[in-house]
Amino acid sequence: MILRKVKFNDKIHLFNWVNQLDSLSVKIENKNKVSLAEHERWFNERLDDKNTHIWIIENKSGIPLGQIRFQKKNTKYYDIDIYIIEIERQKGLASKALNKAMQISKPIFLRALVKKNNIRSYDFFLKNGFSLKFQDQSKWVLIRENI
Repeated sequence: MILRKVKFNDKIHLFNWVNQLDSLSVKIENKNKVSLAEHERWFNERLDDKNTHIWIIENKSGIPLGQIRFQKKNTKYYDIDIYIIEIERQKGLASKALNKAMQISKPIFLRALVKKNNIRSYDFFLKNGFSLKFQDQSKWVLIRENI
């Protein structure tokens, strides 16, 4: 597994991944498909934002398998977003990518906002050293200090 910084020409991969039904069904912020124009605006803003780190997860042949993003918004935490293509799930790839991204970016405080219909992600973050900080009827908030 290779983790590399996102490039401008990765825009379409991220656009396709965010619009997958399995992605949209577990998103807190984006419940509907994103238009290409909306995505391009978001992507360009993320590339220019020093508080956003996006990596593409690739196999040894350079084939994109997913992405991981740390994005600091208005708190001390970097929110995490991870997407792995369906055929590559359940192989430990997300944990490897998360650990590698944390090594690259430490020390930071990480936060995962997980929709309550996404038990798999909740269990994933607990398994990877996050702890439950808060919950309400719609989401869990898990944190990890990467120091």
